[in-house]
Amino acid sequence: MFLQRYDSQDKMTQILFLLSQGETVSGEVMSQKVGVSRNAIWKQINNLRELGYEILAETKSGYRLVSRPDRLYPMEFWPYRKTINFGNTIYWDYDIPSTNDKAQELARAGAEEGTIVLAETQSQGRGRRGRAWQSAPSQGIYLSLILRPVHPLAEASPYTFLGAYAVLRFCRELGIPALVKWPNDIHVNGLKISGILTELSATGQDIGHIVLGLGLNVNQKEFPKDIPATSLSLELKQPLSRVDVLARLLVYLEEGYRRLNQDSKWLIQVMRENSLLLGKEVVVTGGVELEGTAEDIALDGALLIRTPEKLVKVWAGDVSVRPRELKKDK
Repeated sequence: MFLQRYDSQDKMTQILFLLSQGETVSGEVMSQKVGVSRNAIWKQINNLRELGYEILAETKSGYRLVSRPDRLYPMEFWPYRKTINFGNTIYWDYDIPSTNDKAQELARAGAEEGTIVLAETQSQGRGRRGRAWQSAPSQGIYLSLILRPVHPLAEASPYTFLGAYAVLRFCRELGIPALVKWPNDIHVNGLKISGILTELSATGQDIGHIVLGLGLNVNQKEFPKDIPATSLSLELKQPLSRVDVLARLLVYLEEGYRRLNQDSKWLIQVMRENSLLLGKEVVVTGGVELEGTAEDIALDGALLIRTPEKLVKVWAGDVSVRPRELKKDK
């Protein structure tokens, strides 16, 4: 487990940075630059090895980094970091029951805005309406982000679309034809590639904090037969660097959040323009039971469905395209 801040990197992170330059570095040089004894350098080298780094000790020369693990350690992320506030503080653990639950715990304890929780896998990862989220070890991005917007509860709804915006923009820049399935699933050619779960805590009539949970399939090659899903690597036919994916997602999240704090209407329009549902015949289940045409997304984030009798605002539920509509799309 790690809990690290970018501006207070530990000795092990400093040593890894020196080894990452691609050359053999002597214990004496590292001792001088890091400000610890050579014996302390040796101990930190062994700590790095236990974390999966392959480091050779070359006689009379020093240490050389041969390979690094595919893990989203904070010290792996720092060189890719391009954000101002998001990701300044990172909590990482290999297996977390739920990154959202951990982020809620940290938020209640006063964690700063922009703190992120990362896991290589989740034993109790969940999506909307309590559904399980498959978290293949070290294959995807399993992230929760703490937000503290200074707005009343009445203006909270558009923040639920922030994660979808970031994933959508990332996919589009890679040339992947992603669409948003209201409210927070991202699909590519009918297959799910990402899911977002946003949870809000109130303080009186104001937003206390928001935890934005985001799961993105990155390098998965196979999925259970009952899960129609895809991944970035399957779509691009090549593996991707997860730390690079994480860094770019955080850039889009931070940019979108900054804009959202000024004006929510632009994000609603993005959701409209990239919707998988609008204009199609849909079925709504789970709390509300109805059928109709998905007509629009309201400024407050609700899905507007035109039934034979009236226009209905849907705030929550499972929305699916009628089977005959799916056949037309193929």
